[in-house]
Amino acid sequence: MQCNCATVVSAEECSLRPELEQHQEHIEMLDKIEPPQPSRIELEGFKRFSESLLWKLMRSFYDRQGALAWARGIVPHFITTNSFNSKAYTRVLQGFLADTARPCASESPMTQHLKFNPKEKFYIIELGAGSGKFSFLMLKALQDMRHLDFPLDNMVYVLTDFTQSNVKFWKGHPSLQPFLETGQLDFAIFDAEKDDEIRLCNSGVVLCPRRPTANPICVIANYLFDTLCQDIFQVYNGGLSQVRK
Repeated sequence: MQCNCATVVSAEECSLRPELEQHQEHIEMLDKIEPPQPSRIELEGFKRFSESLLWKLMRSFYDRQGALAWARGIVPHFITTNSFNSKAYTRVLQGFLADTARPCASESPMTQHLKFNPKEKFYIIELGAGSGKFSFLMLKALQDMRHLDFPLDNMVYVLTDFTQSNVKFWKGHPSLQPFLETGQLDFAIFDAEKDDEIRLCNSGVVLCPRRPTANPICVIANYLFDTLCQDIFQVYNGGLSQVRK
């Protein structure tokens, strides 16, 4: 059985067909037009790497983001901020204290000026502490460390950074409060690029070359130097030349 089918079109659709066809042609014409390429904008010309805008942008980023830069995973940190690394740093500190405590240390020209007084404070300063996670792990590792050649009660771990937002975050973090209460922890604003003294927020102690401490100071720079302003040099034809970016 053969069936003949016919398409029924209303008078309204017939009147719209020319407009639809014209609209379709317009769309096809637009598809053939290439979008304009964005013009290239030069932010700065060639200059010394240390004078680059890059450093200002990076400092602004850390200042605005604060601890969120690590909490949101924007800044990679697990490879340098973990319990394995903190325990390794603590073992190095333990070995350093053990070497200076030996009777022969006073006879060595390398260690004779490193004399510790267990009755005075021993400051451990972390530069660019960021979120404070590594500092917390270090404090825990020091608590668990046995056979330290220095009383733990006289050790003061100092978290420093250049931005106030990080210091504010440390002060309000509940995990750090027990160390604050015992005096084993303190904070300070310190810009590793230009400052020459560290003023502790809680105790008010000022650490600087003009006021030498009774004991040597231990400084930790974990994931720091790649964020400090620096220059680039290359050896070319046997000479040292500065690279401009």
